[in-house]
Amino acid sequence: MMRAVINKVLRRFHRLISFILRRPDFFSEECYWSDWLQDNWADISSKESWAKIFPDRLGYYIDELSKSAGRSIKLLEIGSGPISILAYAVQEKLCDVVAIDPLADFYKKMMKGFGYSYPVVPVKGTAERLLDVVCEDSFDIAYSSNALDHAKSPKVCLDNIYHVIKPGGYIFLEGYSREGTNMKWWGLHKHDIFPNGERLCCKDKLGNLTVLTDGIKLKCVYLQVIKAKERARGTPFVRASDDDWYTMIFKKE
Repeated sequence: MMRAVINKVLRRFHRLISFILRRPDFFSEECYWSDWLQDNWADISSKESWAKIFPDRLGYYIDELSKSAGRSIKLLEIGSGPISILAYAVQEKLCDVVAIDPLADFYKKMMKGFGYSYPVVPVKGTAERLLDVVCEDSFDIAYSSNALDHAKSPKVCLDNIYHVIKPGGYIFLEGYSREGTNMKWWGLHKHDIFPNGERLCCKDKLGNLTVLTDGIKLKCVYLQVIKAKERARGTPFVRASDDDWYTMIFKKE
């Protein structure tokens, strides 16, 4: 109880400082994951939980590209957090996964401090500066779950993701629709991201609209909107709520 109270006070203080200095509120994310992992580790550290939350459609495209290429494919995960949803793919050797997250160094220290180990270990990087970390046309698939709304510029992020995917590769995006509104614009939640037909759109708190998929040659090959509690599948990986959860898959032309 005392830990939660202290973290709540610190989060509010750092949120104010971040607002004044116009910096991302990373401290709120650090506190969130520190609390969350201690409360949920037993429920997310098993192979069974990894298999439950692994995206079914992603497995289909991994298999398709592996067969056509005749090799193990490379997958890039954007904004993995300390516990990637793709642990099952690594455990089962379905593909090679590189995960990046701006808080990767903090997550490594946190996991070590708790004595936890996990199949996917992120490296430090941001999608806004993605080409500083990886090369153009170097991955077969990019995957991001509920992370684009955390970014300073989701449009720059998606443009960069496009450039590091090989022609004919896929970009798999999923997350809560309109998470900025759902979370009352708290912490890193500065954008509402949502599908509009075959386009992926973004609105900020002021209502400014950006079509994230404009200007890049992507073909939408899959779209689904369900309730987040359906995506959660009995695990704490996804908040089991009535908020909409979108899945969009694009092919790079």
